Formats: sequence, structure tokens, C-alpha cells
Amino acid sequence: MKILTAIWFLLCVFIYSHGQERSKQDIFKPFAVIIIKPDKAQIPDSLNVYADAMEDKQFMMYFSVIKSLENQWKIADDEAKKKIEQEVHQTIKRAREDLNFRYFHFIAFKTKRELNSFFNTNEIETDFTFNNPVLTCEVVDRSQLPTTNLKKIGQRYKVDYIISFENIYTAGTKKAPTLRYVVKLFSTSTNKEILRKEIEGNALVDNYKSLEQILPPGNAHERSVNCSNYLECMMVSAIRFSTEELFKEIEKRQKK
Repeated sequence: MKILTAIWFLLCVFIYSHGQERSKQDIFKPFAVIIIKPDKAQIPDSLNVYADAMEDKQFMMYFSVIKSLENQWKIADDEAKKKIEQEVHQTIKRAREDLNFRYFHFIAFKTKRELNSFFNTNEIETDFTFNNPVLTCEVVDRSQLPTTNLKKIGQRYKVDYIISFENIYTAGTKKAPTLRYVVKLFSTSTNKEILRKEIEGNALVDNYKSLEQILPPGNAHERSVNCSNYLECMMVSAIRFSTEELFKEIEKRQKK
């Protein structure tokens, strides 16, 4: 009987220890990144309608968020109303800052969301990192940078890495165009570029790299592929591949 009890105890310990999820804070050292928005892209006139739709979608997103907050405000108590009012003001501020949004800025914003999915967690997971993030990330406009010197930019923003994109254009045939760009990763600790990779993506489903295929996988809410038009789908496809390259380079430097 004692032997059976001991075996059961060891089995429970084994299951318990192997069943525990490691938090992102257990895996990675905290770090900060800025992502520089690209300032131009080359696409054929036939894709301009999709570019316009992406820009319209960005502005409508702010209206949708504000409308949702207003509905929450109507049924909230006094304390909650104050928090909601702050969120409305912050959303309006972001919308004003984003008045110059162009479709190719989507690459920077989507990259930020996907990197957050790898290095931070969300409220449905056990190690929610909203108040204690591993990754702190900001998207900045190139025209607002005080210098082109990456070392000085890193010192100004106090970050570990700087991500940027260049040479964004479409190629391929009219029936099967691809979006291409170069993604770059600069390390401020070594003061050198540690990644420069040409990326290609298209709108075909079999060309996507789902986040759950990259280990450790991204959060559940970011695993699916979501895009609303042909150009956006090409961008999402390319971003999945460039995010994987960025993740591999950062992971080996930030892993504990």
C-alpha cells in the first residue's frame, strides 16, 4: 500500500511539474523596440483601390472603438465612466496622430502586434503581461526622428532594437503579384545591423506562415490570418515571414 501511495505521489508531481506553463517572463529578458514606419512603397495603379480601402479601414477603426466606448459609458458606474472617458481621449489622440496614415504603414503596425503576440501574453492566458510586459514597443514616424544615426536614435528612445523596412514594392505577374520588402534589425547594444532580409509574400493562402508554426507560438487571438483585400493579404503574408525572421534573431539574444 505504501509503495502504491509513493508511486501515485511521484506520478502527481510529474504531471503537475510538466503541466505548468512557463510565463513569457520566465523565458525572456525584458527589452524595448521601436519600429520605424516605412515612408514609401511602389504598387501598380490597379492596386490603388485596395490601398485606399486600407486607409479608410484604419480611420473607421477609431470611430468603431469610440462608439463602443460610448455604449459602455451609458451603462457604467461613476468610477468606470472616468476610466472610459480617459480611453476615449486616448483613442482620439491616437486618431489625430494617425492622420497621416498610409497603407504601407500597416507593415509597421502589424509587425508590432505580431511581435507582441510572441513576447507578451493577453488577458485569456495565465501569465497576462499587460502590467509587466517582456516587450515594450513603439511605432515612430521617420520624419519625426531627430537624426538618421541609429545609435543616437536608440539612445534617444532608450531601446534595445530598431526595426525598419525599405524597398517595398510589388513584383510577379498580373495574375499572381507578390509584395516584397527588406526588413532590417539594428541592435543598440552592439551598435550594428544584425538582420537584413528580403521578404516576399502573396495573397495565396498556402503562402501564409501562421503564428502557431513559429515556436513558441503566438497567442491564440493572433494565430489566424485576417485580411480584407488583395493588397492587405499580400502584406499580412509578407509580415508573417518577416516576423519569423525578427523573432529568431531577438529570441536568441533575449532568452534567459
